[in-house]
Parts: sequence; C-alpha cells; structure tokens
Amino acid sequence: MATILTKGWDLITAISQQNLNLLISGAFAKGEIPSTFTKKDKEISATINISAPTVDLNPVQPAGQLRYVGITFPMVGGSVTVGNITMSISQGTLGVITSLCYVHGEATNNGHTDKLSLDFTDPAAIYKVTVSEPTWPSELVTALELGLKAYLQILTPGSISLGEVTFPVEASALVPVGEADFAIQLATDPNQNTLMLLMVTASGSTPTGPDATDFSKSPAIIPSGQQSAFYVSNRLLIQGIIVPQIASSLSVPVTSFSLQGNITTPYTATFNGSKDMGGQYSPELVGLSINVNNNQQVQSAYTIYAHPLFNAGRTYYVEVVGNIFVSISLNNQVITFNTTADKGSGSIKASVLGWLIVVAAIIATFGTLGAFLGAVLAIVVPILITQLKFPITLPPSLLNQINEALHSVTWFEQKSFPLDSIQLPGDLIIFGKPTA
Repeated sequence: MATILTKGWDLITAISQQNLNLLISGAFAKGEIPSTFTKKDKEISATINISAPTVDLNPVQPAGQLRYVGITFPMVGGSVTVGNITMSISQGTLGVITSLCYVHGEATNNGHTDKLSLDFTDPAAIYKVTVSEPTWPSELVTALELGLKAYLQILTPGSISLGEVTFPVEASALVPVGEADFAIQLATDPNQNTLMLLMVTASGSTPTGPDATDFSKSPAIIPSGQQSAFYVSNRLLIQGIIVPQIASSLSVPVTSFSLQGNITTPYTATFNGSKDMGGQYSPELVGLSINVNNNQQVQSAYTIYAHPLFNAGRTYYVEVVGNIFVSISLNNQVITFNTTADKGSGSIKASVLGWLIVVAAIIATFGTLGAFLGAVLAIVVPILITQLKFPITLPPSLLNQINEALHSVTWFEQKSFPLDSIQLPGDLIIFGKPTA
C-alpha cells in the first residue's frame, strides 16, 4: 500500500535546523534582517549592533507550550543609556523563545509569497539578555531587555522571516488558504531537528485534534541525506492535480469523479459515468479508477467497450480492461510525466438482447433443437464466448495524449529552492536545498 505521511494536511514544507540557520545567515548578509536594534524613548536610549541570529527548534518551552522556537541574536557592540548612566556593550546575547506566525503575502499577477515568521507579540514569549561586561548593574540589563522586547514587538510581521514560499499563478491548486499550523520533529542530532509548515488548500479541510500536529512517532519527514522537503498530499495530488487534468482531457466535469480514502488510507478517484471516446469501433470509456500504486506511479485502471461497426444495435461489444501508469521524474529542474500501459485484455460480451439473438440464430439453424437444448445453449454459449480473451495494446498516440494532458512543469523556485529529487511513495515529495 502507498504510504501517507501528511496527516490530512494538503501541503507541508519542511526544513532542517541546520539549513534554516544557513538561510537566516544568508538573509542577514543581504540586509533582510536588521543588523542594528535601536530603541529611544524617555526611559531608555539604546543602539545595539548584532550579528547573524541562530534558531533553536528545541528550546526550553514556556509553561504550557509545546511548539515554541528559540532565536538568539548575538550582540557585538553598542551602548545603552538609562537616566544618567551610559554603558557600552562589547559582547552579549538577546534570546527569545516564542511562537510562530504565518504571514500571507499580497496576490500579484505573478502569484504571491507567504512567510513564516516569529511572533514577537506573543504574551507567553520569553526574552533574556546576557552581557559579558561584569560591571553592568542588573537594573540596566533588565531595562535593555525591556527595550529590545519593545523594539521587536513593533516590527512589521514577517520582518524577521524564517523562510518563505512562493506560489505562482500557474500553481493555483497548491495555494494555501486560511491559517497555517506548525510542527517540530526532533532528531538525535539537533542540526537535523525539523521545522514543518502545515497548510491546507481550498479543496481541503484543516485537520483537528492533537495528533494533527504531532509527528513525534512518524517516520522522518526529511530523511537522511536531505535538508528540505515539500510535500503534496496524496489527496491533493489525486483530487486537485491529476483528476482535473484527466477530466479536462476527457471533456467531462470534475464532479464525474468520486473520491474514496482518508488521512491514513491512500485515495482512489473513480469515474462515474461513461464517455464516448470517438474513433473506429466506437470506443466507450465506462470505468476508470486512479490511485498511487506501490511502484511510485499514478495508476489508472480502465474499462472500455468497443462496438463493431456492423453492430448498430450494440448488442455485441468487446470489453477491454487494462492499466495506464504515469511516472514522475525530474530533469534539469523540469518535472516530467511518462505514460506507459500494460497489455490490456479484451473479451467478447453481449447484452441480454444479444444473447437472445445468438440462441435464436442457433435454434433457427438447427431447427430440430428442442426448447431444452435451446435453454442449455443459452447458458453455455455465453460462457464459451466470454472465455475468448485476447491481449490489447493501447496505441502510442493515446499515451502521448495523456502525456500532453499532464504537461511537464518547470519548477518555479529554481533559484531559491533547486530540486534534488522527486519521490511518490503515496504523497508527492519534492526534495531540495534552499539557498539564501
């Protein structure tokens, strides 16, 4: 059975603590994080120079909290004046343990960018200043702590970002809605502790309950050898990406497909209805189910009826069943789809009216047959004919049409998140290495 790790969330972005700190260091070098904290009012005048901050995904949590994050700002110079006392600082730290917030970006013609940020206004946040100068009085340390806290709390949300996700217009199915949630998965090596941003799209619903954000017993969201991952849930892949493309290629409404599955059972989309495919023998699609199989493929099991041209009443038909497989691969930052098919099997079928015609034809040919023998033939003939099965090979043109319907996608974050690999164990997982 395909494996689902997303716990009902449509999208998960995950990054290791090590890679997160590399991104923060890069953002600081670019001036995207302030290098000077300044606070001036009637109580305090402070100018503090800082170097690149670092994040700790497993700090000592405030009472009653479980998913707070720590950030430490190294202080490397500056001065503080309280009243008529002025003290210089050569070295120290400002540590903050607080919650996370998700900042929605404004939509533009090119899409929008959302940010993951620290919530410095959280009333449960813990602020702690340490200084290396032994001559600093404790009242001055407390005043600096309060001053820097006030400075951080008035920053625009997202000013000190832990990362951002860009969603182009073309990826509308992947755009999150509502409030995001967060989770932290701890590892033996603190550098491999993982921060996860949990999101839902318009077609999904927010998971509830404490287990929804508890990944402590789940397999590693970022496996060994990787630094960051982007998950598209099994449900969103089937319902939000694959089904709309297939429905469009068949010119049928998306509502023609029903969906079965849940947060632990892989989803299957089933086509409810029939579709005249056009062409020789009047092929008619009467069955189609879509799921992710155990070989990291999207598998579509189909049933097609083909009607001989001379059979105007459609009393006889050939039933063709088989499977189409779609594999996903990565080549030069382009996600491509390759479609193959097994050799389907065909069998001759007939409607109830068709079998009556068969029996009548036999009795007419052998006029001496009695009603009893006719009844026997009515049972035996269908069995004989339905056992007459023959292999069916789908034409390459049909497979090419499917490939075109699932057109390749050029990865939209090549500069900031170049891809390493793609896997499809159940959820679609994209591994990459974010760059500052």
